Amino acid sequence: MLGVVPHERADPLVAGDAEVAQRVRQSGDATADLAVRAGARAVGRGCDDGCVGIRGRAVLHEPAEAERDVLHGAAHREPPTRCALSHTSVPEVRERDQSRLAVDAGRPYTTATHDVSGVFINLRLHESHRAGNVRKISCGRRRGRQAWRNGRPLGERNTLRTTRLTSRSKVLATAAGAALAASVLVGSGTTAGADQRDDALEKALAAAADDAPPALQTPFEKSGGATWTTHPQSVQFYRQLDQSSERVAVSNVGRTTQGRPLQLVSIGSPAPKAQTEAADGSVAMFVCSVHGNEPSGREACMELARDLATSTDATVTRFLARTTVILINANPDGWVANTRGNADGVDVNRDYLELATPEGRAVTKVIRDWNPDILNDLHEYGPSEYYRTDLLHLWPRNRNVDDQIHGLSQEMSEDYAAAQARSEGYTAGIYGHYVKDGEPFLQVAGDEQVRILRNYAGLVNVVGMLSETATRPLNDEEAADVRVLNNRRVDTNYASALGSTQMVAENRETLARETAAAAERQTELGASQGGVVYFAGQDDMLPTSSSEVEPEPMCGYQITEATFQEVKQALRLHDLKATRNASGRVVSLAQPNRGLVPLIFDERHEFRIAEGTPLETC
Repeated sequence: MLGVVPHERADPLVAGDAEVAQRVRQSGDATADLAVRAGARAVGRGCDDGCVGIRGRAVLHEPAEAERDVLHGAAHREPPTRCALSHTSVPEVRERDQSRLAVDAGRPYTTATHDVSGVFINLRLHESHRAGNVRKISCGRRRGRQAWRNGRPLGERNTLRTTRLTSRSKVLATAAGAALAASVLVGSGTTAGADQRDDALEKALAAAADDAPPALQTPFEKSGGATWTTHPQSVQFYRQLDQSSERVAVSNVGRTTQGRPLQLVSIGSPAPKAQTEAADGSVAMFVCSVHGNEPSGREACMELARDLATSTDATVTRFLARTTVILINANPDGWVANTRGNADGVDVNRDYLELATPEGRAVTKVIRDWNPDILNDLHEYGPSEYYRTDLLHLWPRNRNVDDQIHGLSQEMSEDYAAAQARSEGYTAGIYGHYVKDGEPFLQVAGDEQVRILRNYAGLVNVVGMLSETATRPLNDEEAADVRVLNNRRVDTNYASALGSTQMVAENRETLARETAAAAERQTELGASQGGVVYFAGQDDMLPTSSSEVEPEPMCGYQITEATFQEVKQALRLHDLKATRNASGRVVSLAQPNRGLVPLIFDERHEFRIAEGTPLETC
């Protein structure tokens, strides 16, 4: 028999009655372990005057730990006239009677708007990353565009994160009268208030977006999402932001092949710290659309910079007093040409080892000099039949990454960025996984290559991740209106960036401690010739050939003086030192960025950039 525990945050005026709870108890299907977190409370802001909303949430879990995420309910005394409903194939919501709605897993679903006792109740179930389906309710403005989203006003959100269950599950949720069903937590083994997150930072940034003056709205925002901000407009935007806020400093960290500035935007309070001071503290870094034809990341960066710079909320000023946020627009030439690569046709996100491009060199220089604790690399992807999720995310998968850095990166990716996207009504899933019937069946991307930024970040002891949102429509509404499509793209990357920011806010000391400790561990491991060196494989897959792994690591690599001259700029940017000897130079593994050394010089690595000889003794 399933237990029912009233949620401690439930409002007794709207939470429903004992009959609903009794029905949940009596529904105890032997195949179903129900995990529901539904938080219902009245809210007083909406799209239009007089809108009153009631929200709820359930965290739903399917077999094999396939996370099903978030049942929401919204009630409006007057249906918001500007709200657009969008949905794809998700579990069906069927009206059983005037007092009960049930959600059955795995069936087609269309709009579920029910008039119960004169109150319109909009229910949606949106599945997890594995199912890749979503239904959204949105209208008006969010962060300057949507005042009401997913059945709740801007700034009103449910902050519960998912809790994973290993048991088989099916879903049953109920609603009664003018409200969502009573708040319940069933069969999860946790307390009702567990695993909650403070959303003060999110609310403060949302308020800042609402209050942003027209001069500090991006061209994208002013167009309602119809047109993207151009590169010259972005330069002007950041210049205006710099002039209007003491919290912002804009500098150039390089120039592209075509001579465009590679801008670095730093944000702090009361003013951004100088690079050397910031590097000794807490730094959060965002790389904004290194692929020039993926605009949503750079739009999200502009909005995030503006919201951080203009917020008057003490939560934001406290955050910026302790953490410096830096953002870099990494491919202006590709931006102007609307191409994935740079002006020379090079994919910069395959250049973080060789550093043949000015853009790749600029990003690694910023990482070396600013010493960020976390990094989120914002991208977009092309959806397909089995690859249709709002946010795809991934952490470093290279097996040479320090274990603690890998774990923290996965936590940021799953428990913060993806969780934030889900809390805002989006689906989230693992980048590179094709999914059918809620289960991944093929990996098409997301490997261990060091030359990709999320892996490179981990190898230089930065807690890093990748964010990707779908470039093409995921439902009929997005297909019908490019503004709906483009706003979803930007909002999803903003949500991921916000989640990463929240990771820093909640774990600042841990991040500082563990990134520093990882550098020490890697140095010691190199000095002792301990551990294993991997040339292939990834975190969930061992190498399949003895030539792809070295169980008895070398102490360093001997390179000639000519080779050193060829790679010395790359070594400096990778923060690697070489010592002179009679045969040329030795690059030791006893360095904080130990994991890079074999990948640069060893012939067993597919993408090595120079020839080196492994040494047993140094």
